[in-house]
Amino acid sequence: MENFKGFLRSFVYAFRGIKYMSQNERNFRFHITFMAYMFGILSLSDWFTISRVEYAVLILTCGSVISAEVFNTALENTVNLAKEEHSEYGRISKDTAAGAVLVNAIFAVITLLGGLIYGKEAMGLGDVKLMGALGLYFGLSNIIVIA
Repeated sequence: MENFKGFLRSFVYAFRGIKYMSQNERNFRFHITFMAYMFGILSLSDWFTISRVEYAVLILTCGSVISAEVFNTALENTVNLAKEEHSEYGRISKDTAAGAVLVNAIFAVITLLGGLIYGKEAMGLGDVKLMGALGLYFGLSNIIVIA
């Protein structure tokens, strides 16, 4: 029974983190707002027709952007906790985490535009091939950091 209480408590902590993000992180609110507008327009408009698979890909892509933003905030706060004065390593850590969010957002836009404008998978699945090539080059343990 104690394990189940701990399991339920982990959801409380997770929702507390989401509440913190929505109250304190401007970029998180921007991504959520943009996502709501995008899905609202796609759902209500007859102009754009996307398949269920394309819709699922967009949901997963948006989820990865939001997750990257959450990881970025967690890393920034961890760096701030570890060292109060500014350091070059802290700046690099924060900048690269922010860069990961930006790369994620760029690929999300490419996915959206590729599906809506060209009516096919973004970049002709070139993005998938690129990630596969990066995985081969950097190895499975390092590709998680890149993706």
